[in-house]
Amino acid sequence: MARKFFQNKELEPDEIFLDSKNLPGFEQERFEGRLEFPISVRTFWYLGLVLAMVFGLFFYRLFDLQVSRAPVLKARAEANHLKILPLWPKRGRILDRRGVVLADNDSAFRLVRDNGEVLEDFSDWQTLEESRKKYQEPLLRVEAYSSRRYPEGESFAHVLGYLGYLSPEEVGQVASFEVSKLVGRSGLEEVYEKYLTGRVGSKLTEVNSEGEIFSEAVERLPEAGDDIYLSVDARLQKRVLEEVKDLVESRGFKGGAAVLLDVQTGEILSLVSYPSFNPNILTRGGPEKEVEELLTSPKKPLFNRAVSGLYSSGSVIKPLLALAALEERVIVPEKEILSTGSLTLPNPFQPDQPSVFYDWKAHGWVDMRHAIAVSSNVYFFTIGGGFGDVSGLGVRKIQNWLEKFGFGQITGIDLGSEKAGFIPSPEWKAQTQKDDPIWRIGDTYNLSIGQGNFQVTPLQMAVFVASLANGGKILEPHVLKQVKSEARLVDEVKPVIKKTLEFKEENLKVVQEGMRLAAEVGTAQALSGLKVKVAAKTGTAEIGSGKSVNSWFIGYFPYETPRLSLAVVLEGGNASNLVGATAASRQIIEWISIYRPELLETLQSY
Repeated sequence: MARKFFQNKELEPDEIFLDSKNLPGFEQERFEGRLEFPISVRTFWYLGLVLAMVFGLFFYRLFDLQVSRAPVLKARAEANHLKILPLWPKRGRILDRRGVVLADNDSAFRLVRDNGEVLEDFSDWQTLEESRKKYQEPLLRVEAYSSRRYPEGESFAHVLGYLGYLSPEEVGQVASFEVSKLVGRSGLEEVYEKYLTGRVGSKLTEVNSEGEIFSEAVERLPEAGDDIYLSVDARLQKRVLEEVKDLVESRGFKGGAAVLLDVQTGEILSLVSYPSFNPNILTRGGPEKEVEELLTSPKKPLFNRAVSGLYSSGSVIKPLLALAALEERVIVPEKEILSTGSLTLPNPFQPDQPSVFYDWKAHGWVDMRHAIAVSSNVYFFTIGGGFGDVSGLGVRKIQNWLEKFGFGQITGIDLGSEKAGFIPSPEWKAQTQKDDPIWRIGDTYNLSIGQGNFQVTPLQMAVFVASLANGGKILEPHVLKQVKSEARLVDEVKPVIKKTLEFKEENLKVVQEGMRLAAEVGTAQALSGLKVKVAAKTGTAEIGSGKSVNSWFIGYFPYETPRLSLAVVLEGGNASNLVGATAASRQIIEWISIYRPELLETLQSY
């Protein structure tokens, strides 16, 4: 049978020689001659056991995460979230007309709650880390931002303003990640917020329940704000404030203000209000005690007297009455009026009790030029309300001329909270003065010398005297000069003439000559001896019972080629004090002639 199975089949060598060791020269790299054994069943058992253990551990871990620890892990997962955080831009700088930095930025840090509430500000990281330890709150973050700094301190406080956080109403108008934004709260910081603020950037941040950051990705880079250049001169501003401050403190005034204006362009060269404040304190929000003192002080340091302070003008309004009387042909400039120290009107109802209106001294016979120079009340009673053979302007014409020159209206300056002032009228008196509602000639007399209820701001007086200097142009004053972004001009303010009044040149000349005479031999003769010639008018406005007064000065210079106008008021001084606004004005004008003579040069065009 075996023979039959193999009879037609040849034998292969590997069926005879099974041991490869007997093959000399056998190639070990090949499988030739090797014995092949099947995989042991035990091996499959071992492999299955290992796989079972691996999958067992996997299912155990899955059960632990999905079932046993599910509540804890769910809470932790919900606490890990994505947040959009702000990247604060650098706020635009504020510089004076010569490039002196008035408002700059410093790098700073602050602790912020998850809802955007700022806890504390810091200028250095070490202090921040030490302070952070006292807060037992996990959701606190450290935020880098650009802090505001005002190198000139109180000198520019009312011009620049300060920064503050958003009000509850404003918070609802911005993105949620911008709730801790600092914005302008007064002055130019508020008015020109659109230029200064820049654009807030943002980053997407993943944090855990303890506030730790896992990852960050910038969504939008911040864009810095634009720089704004002012018409104000930093050194001049500081000097003007020093002069006003010195008179206020040494002579017992309650406060004061001064405005220096370019009569050709309307540019503000200086605008001060005293008492003042340090804007760095309010921007930082501390120290808390100092902030509280500023907010509650009876001296009202936050109040901008230059644009918001309302004062009786006193005699500084007399040049306007003189010009109006000439234009209305009430009087000729050469006509003389006698001042014996008072003007008496008979009382038809009580003949033994005539109405007496006093001059501040007996001036004798004065024409218009000398009436302006010596500030004769009797002369202006006469041309305002009428007396003897002079009919007078009357209240309606006085009111009309005051309005022509912009009184009772805002000037339009680019600073907030400007007041319009007030011009009393017969209608106003009838509605408000129930004990004596009738407008009497005495009311017209008071209005003619700037007493009574007529109220103006120092800024309005600077614009008014500028119009006498430039031939009747009513200017819109402004503090901003240029806006620049990385040296590129973004915006520029051009002179704005709101209107030009028409009057005879010879009439204006009379008024100008009277004001020049005041600086030579009249009430402003303290200005004599200066290198620059000045046309001026002084005034003293009584307050209440007359024991306190406001001291006024207005003027323009140089007299021949007018370039600057100046208005100074010192508030609430003793009536017996003889040193006031004129003394401060002399120091200011003298300083300009020495240290800023270029400001006195005539402009070629405007």
